[in-house]
Amino acid sequence: QQASSREKPRASDASANAQFGLSVDLEVGAVARALVGAPKPGGIGAAYVLERSGAPGNPWTEQAKLVASDGATNDFFGRTVALSFLTAIVSAPSDDDACPADPNCNSGSAYVFARTGPTTWPQEAKLTSSDAANGDRFGLSGLGLDADGDEAVIGAPLFDNPSGSHGSAYWFVRTGTVWDQISKVLPNDGDTTDFFGQAVSMAPPLGNAGPQILIGAPLDDDGPVADAGALYVMESATLVSLLFESGGVVVNESRGTPPTAVSSQFSQNDRDFLRGHVQQIFDDGLGAGIVGVLEGTTGCVNIVISAGTSPT
Repeated sequence: QQASSREKPRASDASANAQFGLSVDLEVGAVARALVGAPKPGGIGAAYVLERSGAPGNPWTEQAKLVASDGATNDFFGRTVALSFLTAIVSAPSDDDACPADPNCNSGSAYVFARTGPTTWPQEAKLTSSDAANGDRFGLSGLGLDADGDEAVIGAPLFDNPSGSHGSAYWFVRTGTVWDQISKVLPNDGDTTDFFGQAVSMAPPLGNAGPQILIGAPLDDDGPVADAGALYVMESATLVSLLFESGGVVVNESRGTPPTAVSSQFSQNDRDFLRGHVQQIFDDGLGAGIVGVLEGTTGCVNIVISAGTSPT
């Protein structure tokens, strides 16, 4: 079946080489909403929010044009987009934040926009990886949001790991309007040129568990089969919720002022706070755990919740 010409929206300010439609995302509810990237090589890219009310066949209308607050030529803002609920994320994989003096740094970044009105989508945050480096291409094509728009996973398929393998992914969580990186994900058997993080997605949560994160490595070698590809499922994404519910062991470590004892009985508010302030998720072979920072009245407490031992 051929697409109808009436279903062919364009940018209101269409220009040569804008490449409107290089990336798209769609969510459908009472209102169908689309996010369309236009990275414009040789220029400054943009993304567009389109909406369609009512039945299929009704016209699509442009609601907003999204641009980076610090956009620059050849950042490729709009290369990858993700849309969920009232949140949009747009990547700029050739942004040079990690080494601004080098116009070919290409460390990459991603921008978060939050809908505050029918045609208003202000920029809420700019996301970069905690260890951004030259050539990472953070957000090149792997970008995913959870169903509520409060968690994101972003791939950096050209990141050089100390082991020599290529690729990583980063998990971010929003608390209020603040986005924190809470985990960096690496393959347990990565190799050079696997391009781990080239594609990512966040699967819907199961029960009270957190979302599962899916990460593609399209050039992973399956034994003697070169570039067969692989999919990694990050089950650790469920730890933040599950460890609180399964009665993990709490270990206190003072930072500055000696803290009072921290109870192993955490409330929902405690869990939500730690969920936005996780520093590391680990599995030491004996049990999985979380390292985070919980602010108390007597200073900061570094807490480890684990069924095994804390990481070194």
